[in-house]
Amino acid sequence: MRNPSGYIWVTTLISMVACAQESPTRGFASLFDGRTLQNWSVDDARYAANFSVRDGLLHVEGEGGWLRSARKYTDFTLRMEFRYLTEDPGRGRVGVSGIFLRTPADSSYDSGWPDNSLEVQLANRQGHRPAIPGDARWGGAVLRHGNPGGPTSFDTGTALQAYGPTGAWQTLEIQAIGDAVHVTLNDHYLGVASAGGSSEGYIGIQAETGGIEFRSIDINEGVEGLSSSGSNGFIPLFDGATLNGWRMENPAGAGFDVAGGAIVVRGRPSEGERGEQNCSGGLWTDKAYGDFTLRYQARFETNASVGGFFVRSPYPGSGPGWNQVETRAMEDKLLPWNGILMRGGEVQQGNTMFDYRAARLAYAATADWTEDWVNYEVQAKGSRITVWVNGFLLSQADDVAPLEGYFGIQCERETVEYRNIEIRENYP
Repeated sequence: MRNPSGYIWVTTLISMVACAQESPTRGFASLFDGRTLQNWSVDDARYAANFSVRDGLLHVEGEGGWLRSARKYTDFTLRMEFRYLTEDPGRGRVGVSGIFLRTPADSSYDSGWPDNSLEVQLANRQGHRPAIPGDARWGGAVLRHGNPGGPTSFDTGTALQAYGPTGAWQTLEIQAIGDAVHVTLNDHYLGVASAGGSSEGYIGIQAETGGIEFRSIDINEGVEGLSSSGSNGFIPLFDGATLNGWRMENPAGAGFDVAGGAIVVRGRPSEGERGEQNCSGGLWTDKAYGDFTLRYQARFETNASVGGFFVRSPYPGSGPGWNQVETRAMEDKLLPWNGILMRGGEVQQGNTMFDYRAARLAYAATADWTEDWVNYEVQAKGSRITVWVNGFLLSQADDVAPLEGYFGIQCERETVEYRNIEIRENYP
């Protein structure tokens, strides 16, 4: 998502997307009942035959028209499962549809799409041509039809990894919050686009060319992090009862216990000096990891509790540098903020983004820092590491080294508990 002209904008606009640890259906309501087109209407009767329900699936095939939601929406997360039915590379026109967002009521379809609309392209193409943000040849790109426009980012390399084959079910997640529209395809985050001043409107499904089917269309209104689309492929790093698979940096050190299904880390008292530790050393995995998605939850003794979760770091004493997700309660909001990725200064470092606006929303999702568990997700892909808190993208660091390393839990200040630590290797 870096580009010479839009990086600064992207760092402030990347506010909310992706992979919270709550149930996938939490807060979502269905817009498709599997039997009828209730909640929808065909915007132009000329194209009614292009939309039907077959065997519990929404079937879209033909050229022209769009299916419009029964009412308007403002801020929302939209999640759907779809599959392409046709592929015809010889014509250069394969299965194509699109999801319209915040479309006004007075839009016409005379130009081939609703006026003044935003569209997330659904195109069964594997990206064999050069592309730029907004290029309609790429599935997952955000297109504009009379919309005033604004900055747009699109990760073509990630898109190529995200696309599924013809006939396979795929998952698209779109989050429209304020002026930001985020797109995630099959657990791959593709990019963000400015809504261009469009703050409310209808959701639509386009019939353009070829065939496409949907088996679920769900919406979660309001400002929330995206729900995870599942836990497939994740394995626990902590069994909830022992420290098997972990080793103490200082075997004689105290302060790391297991209680109530959590790793309990007791650091120095908040009123004490830095040397007054209740524990020494750290807790580290036996195994090193390369690319991964990591999830864990943390809970804090007081609003001043501070910890840290090392990711892809050398085992202490084995080499320079370290990478740590700041894991702390938010009594105040002084740097470093909860969820930021920090790096040791011993090795060359690249750009780091932290979205303070999204952080405020992520922190607000935890009602009581001393009672509730906070959700963290860390994704490492090549030299980029991305951090999410309560489903909001907060931190992204580039040119991170090393490309393989250990996980570790830091002993810092007061008590911090960790549970539900799990990993999926080879992101995503």
